[in-house]
Formats: sequence, structure tokens, C-alpha cells
Amino acid sequence: MFRALRTVQTGGIVLLLAIGLGSPAGFAQAPTLPSARGAAGDQREPPVIRFDPQGIDLAQAVSITLQNSPDIRLAEASATGALGFAQQQIGLFDTSFLGNSNYNYQRQALRPTDFLGEQLKRSNLVTQRDSQTTTADRLNALAQQLRVIAGLPAECGTSRISQEIALIRLLDAQTASDLEVVDALCGSANAVDPSQKLRSDLLAARQRMISDTITRATSGVASAQAGFERLNRLVVNLGPTPDQEYFANGAFNLSLSRLFRNGISVSPFFNGTGNSTNFIDKPFNADCEIGPCGGKGSLPLYNVQSGFHAFVPLARGLGAAATAAPERAALISEQAAQLDAQHQAAVSALSTINAYWAVRGAQDNVDIAQRSVDLQGRIVQLTRQTIAAGNLPAIELARVQASEARSQTILRDALVALQQARVSLATAMGIAVGSDDATLPKASDPFPPAPDAGSVDEPKMTQLASDGLQLRRDVTAALRRAEAAQVTVRGAQLNLKPKVDLTGGSWWTGNDEDVIGNALKRWVGPSYNIAVDVEKPFGNNTQRGLLVEAQAGGASSQISSADLRRQVRLDVVRTGRSLAEAIERVRLAQSAVQFYQQTIDGELARFQIGEVTLIDTITTEAQQADARRALVAAQQELAQLIAELRFETGTLVPDAATPVTPANLITIPR
Repeated sequence: MFRALRTVQTGGIVLLLAIGLGSPAGFAQAPTLPSARGAAGDQREPPVIRFDPQGIDLAQAVSITLQNSPDIRLAEASATGALGFAQQQIGLFDTSFLGNSNYNYQRQALRPTDFLGEQLKRSNLVTQRDSQTTTADRLNALAQQLRVIAGLPAECGTSRISQEIALIRLLDAQTASDLEVVDALCGSANAVDPSQKLRSDLLAARQRMISDTITRATSGVASAQAGFERLNRLVVNLGPTPDQEYFANGAFNLSLSRLFRNGISVSPFFNGTGNSTNFIDKPFNADCEIGPCGGKGSLPLYNVQSGFHAFVPLARGLGAAATAAPERAALISEQAAQLDAQHQAAVSALSTINAYWAVRGAQDNVDIAQRSVDLQGRIVQLTRQTIAAGNLPAIELARVQASEARSQTILRDALVALQQARVSLATAMGIAVGSDDATLPKASDPFPPAPDAGSVDEPKMTQLASDGLQLRRDVTAALRRAEAAQVTVRGAQLNLKPKVDLTGGSWWTGNDEDVIGNALKRWVGPSYNIAVDVEKPFGNNTQRGLLVEAQAGGASSQISSADLRRQVRLDVVRTGRSLAEAIERVRLAQSAVQFYQQTIDGELARFQIGEVTLIDTITTEAQQADARRALVAAQQELAQLIAELRFETGTLVPDAATPVTPANLITIPR
């Protein structure tokens, strides 16, 4: 039977595949998701890079950042997680194949009443068989005894005949009574019929009766012998009484299950069962006439069904806006997470740009400090020469030496600041540092030139603020989240309805005994069922609470989105105005440096000829160094404000996968 069930299972699989593949419109494919980047599974260590002693340019620093920044990789991992959650929601609408099968074999002792019934069946057959032997013996004796009477002289009422009739009575009382009646009539016939004709007729009748009885007895013997042989064959074929029985049953079920986004679900299925039972060590056959028997005579029963079940929501859960709301919200949120990852590339790039210009400024400050130390050394040398010539008191040497020591201290501080700035740049770039100083980056690019002040006027900033709202990935991501929240709110609103669900199905049934193949040929149907389930919660607090929660989330998303857009506009205006001030500051700082350079050159020449004092020379040198440092600070601020304006308008870097455009890092957006 188990082999037969496996045959049916194979046929069921083929049928289900035909059902599932034969109607593609009924099983729409889920939308294809973009492949996730490898950020979530990328566990490589940050690289250690040896840089050229002359440093790296800004575009290279930003490119390395986009490849190695841990913040970008974390944002991409978060986007991958959002993608995984979206796939889970899509999975609710996957077509699923379900299959199971089982086989159960149970062996047990017969119940006492069943065992007694089987014993009585065999005992009765044995009794009937033995009674046939007794009957044959009695009929043989009766025929023999009748032949004795038939062989006696033709007389009536003799004692010999009476003795023989008495012996026949022991075998068959009815035959003995009939013979006694005939013998009595024959005895009384002598008195009433002197001609002896009546007596002759009675003797002839007795002889015919004896002959007929002998014939019937002989026939009865043959019948009894035939009955004995039949009953004996039944007893032998039936065998000993069974004391155990078994029950075997198997089943399989194959189905496809699909929930559509409108809330309707359909499940085509094909299943079957098989059941059989018999006594242990007994053949199945219950007909003992044709051979060994003793079984229950119950044929195995096979039943197969093929059809479908359907679930249709009539109120709550009906429609894609209600059923597929979590999926749609998850897909939109996944898009927002991808946009956040792209925006994080701009955030990390801005951090690297600011760190890069800090290194550039620190390097320039070191150069300024070194130049100041060299200039102070020259002043010390000139002072020694002047003192030696007797034109300056010796006490003035201490003044210039103190000034030289102060310059060296400033140089040391500038070197420390440079080291810290290089470490900050390496941190922003997402790289590791080795024991070699070459693994810390330096800046090779100079500060960008100051743009035209007209490029940052109020109308231009207003236009850039408007354009920035369209280009900023985080602004678009916030709008996507607000959209996802509204999808959830709409779904919660629709699900305030009571539950009114219609379930039903239709199927065809085939069954047969003994031969499972015949069950697959005897389909009858359709059968069907239909049911309606209604649920109306009083208060409906669960669904109302879900709606309130969704509305609160939607309001928060909208507030956050609106506030972000407001901040972007303000930041563009603030950065633009700060940039205009920075341009003017650079111009003034450059003029101050030029004037101080002319002044210090003249002061040194005049000091040599004694036209100015040592204090004036030292003061002028210090003022020149301060002017140079002010210029560096102004240029650094200007470069950082340009990058910040690019960032605020969404034109710094598109994402981590797009090559860096160097011009976008140092120019005002158009």
C-alpha cells in the first residue's frame, strides 16, 4: 500500500505543478529588489596607506574616504538591513509549496469479544462437519437394516419383523412408525379380506416404502459425505483462531499557497488517503471455498481529492492598501535608507574636506613659524654685529634672544597642531596608521582662490536653497519616510472595519477499493463548501490604537521632514552670507600680508643702519607673522565654507560609488 501511496504522491506533484504554472496571472511575481551592497558582510580591517612625502590632493583624500569611511559602511549596512526587512514583507506574498505524508501501522491483540467470535465460527464449522459424519453413519445403518427387512419372507405381524422395526426406531423413528402402521394394517387384513388381495397390496406397499427409504438413505449418505468434505475444507482453509490484528493507514497532502496583495488567498491542493486492516498471519481472502482464508475480508480503501481552498476578506484586510501596507511602507523605507547611505557619503566627504584644509592650514602655519624663527635668527645675527660695532648696548641681545625663543615655541606648537590635524584627517578618511610617519597624510593642494563676491549674492543663494531641496538625499529620504508613514496610516484606517471573511473551496473526489489506480479514474464532483466568519470587537481598541500609533508616526515624519527643509534653507543662506564675509576677509588678509612684507623688508634695512630700534623690528616681525596666520585662517575658513555650501546644496558628492569631481570640492555651485 505504501508503494501505491508514493505513486499517487508523484502524480499529485505533477498535477500541482500544472496548476501552479498553468495560470501565471494568478500568481504575480513580487517586485525585484535591488541587490544589496557588500557593506554588511564586509569585515576587512581599515587599510594602512603610505603617502607621498609631498602629500595627497583633496580629490584623492575624498576618494579614499568614500571607500573606507566606517560611517559610510555603517549607513550601507543599515540600508542592507532595511532591504532585508522589505524582503521579509514581500515574503508574505510568496507562493509556497506545502507537502507532507505519513504512514501508520498499528498491531494489537483482538478484543475478547472479537476473539470469541472467531473461536465460535471455527467451533461451529467443526461441529457441523462432525454432524455430517454422524448423519452418514446413521443413514448407512438405516439402509442396512431396511435391507434386512426387505430380505425377510413376505409376512405380516411376525415377531422378527417387530424386532427389526424396533432396531430401525433407534435409527429413524419416523420410518419405524410408518413400517409399524403398514405391518399392523397387513395383520388385520387377513380378517377382513379372505381373498388376501389387501394383504398383498400392503406387503407390496411396504416393500416400495423400504426401497424408497433405502434410496433416500443412500443419497443422504452421499450428501453427508459431500458436506463433510466441504466443511472439512472450510475448517482447514480457515486455520487456527487469530489473536492479533493490524491497522495500516497512510496519507499525503500536496498544495500551493498564495496570498495576493488584495487580501485574497488561494490554495490548490491534491491529497489522498489509504486504509487497510486484517488479522495477523492471515491471508486477506475471506472466501474459504477457494483457498486459505481467515482474513477480515475488508478491501483496502483509497481516497484522493483535488481542488482548491479560497479566503476572501469582505471588510477588514480587503485591498492592497490594507493588506500590502507593511510591504509598501518597507519598500519605501528601504529607498529612504539607501538615500541616507548616499547622504552619509556627502557627510563623510565634508568631514574629510574640513580635516584636509585643517592640515593645509597647519602646514602653512608651520611654514610661517619656521620663517619667523629664521627671521628672528637673522635679527639675532644683526644684533650681534651691531653690538660688536659698538652701536647697540649688549643688553639688547637678551631681548632678541627672547623673541627668538618665543618664535621657536610657536613653531613647536604649530608642529603639534599639524600632527593632530594629520591624525584627524586619517580618522576622517577611515584609514589606519602605522609606525611610519608616511602613513599619516599631508595636504598637497593649496587653498582654493577666493571666488567672485557676486557669486554669493542673495538671489543666487535663494536659488541654491531651492535647488538644494531637490538634490539633498537626506531631504528626499525624509520625504520617503513621511510617505511610508502615510501608507501605514492608510492601511490602519482601512483596517478599522470589522472582520467579515468568506472561506470556501471546491474539489473532486476519487475512491476505490483494492486498486489505487482505479481511484484516479473515478473522479466525482464538484463538491464544495462555503463559510462566513464575522468578528466585530466592541470598542475596537486594538485597531484604533494601531491607527493612533501610525498617525503619531506619520506626524513625526512630516514634522521632521518639514523641519529639515527649513534647516536646509537657513543653512544655505547662513553659509552664503558667511562665505561673502570670508571672501572679503581673505582679500583684506592678503593685503595685510603684502603690506607687512614690505614693512619688514624695510625695517631690517633701516635696523642695519640704525634708523629704527630693535623693539620696532621685533614688533613688526611679530605683526607680519600674525598677518600671515590670519590669512591662513581666512583661507581655511573660506575653503571650508565652499565645501559646506556644496554640502548644503547637495552638490558635493552624489554617493560613495560615483567618482569624485575635483571641481565640486573647491568651487561655488552654479
